[in-house]
Amino acid sequence: MTEDPAGFEEAVGRQRSEQDELSLFPARGMRALLDRAPEATRAGDVLPWGWHWLYFRPVALQSELAEDGHTRRGRFLPGAPLGRRMWAGGTLRFFEPLRVGDKVERVSTITSVTAKEGRSGDLVFVTVGHRISGPGGLACDEDQHLVYRSAPSGSTAT
Repeated sequence: MTEDPAGFEEAVGRQRSEQDELSLFPARGMRALLDRAPEATRAGDVLPWGWHWLYFRPVALQSELAEDGHTRRGRFLPGAPLGRRMWAGGTLRFFEPLRVGDKVERVSTITSVTAKEGRSGDLVFVTVGHRISGPGGLACDEDQHLVYRSAPSGSTAT
């Protein structure tokens, strides 16, 4: 894939900002999953590193979902004629603790889009940077690497 048929490069620099409150329920649910007493989590407790993934859960109308269960592409993530969107890795850096009850903001930015040809067909790699800030300032700096690839023949995924 040597061209940019879907306008992927236009997505670089696109941003969105979301706010969330680090409520008790997701943290208690994770403790229960880990076979730890959920009621031991209280407002003000420091969340373990990585538990920020319990928050900022996407909410979309059923009619806005693609066949893969994600929101249709082209709104924030670039649109793609490739049928599969997958996690390809990432990096995390933690600076300040996040606490149950904190009001936090996540600013997400598409930082790069690269089209390549692989053995299995066309691939597009997208990096999304997430910066999560709480009352103490920048708490987490995360880069997520996604890959789009061709769907298997006969698939109708969009």
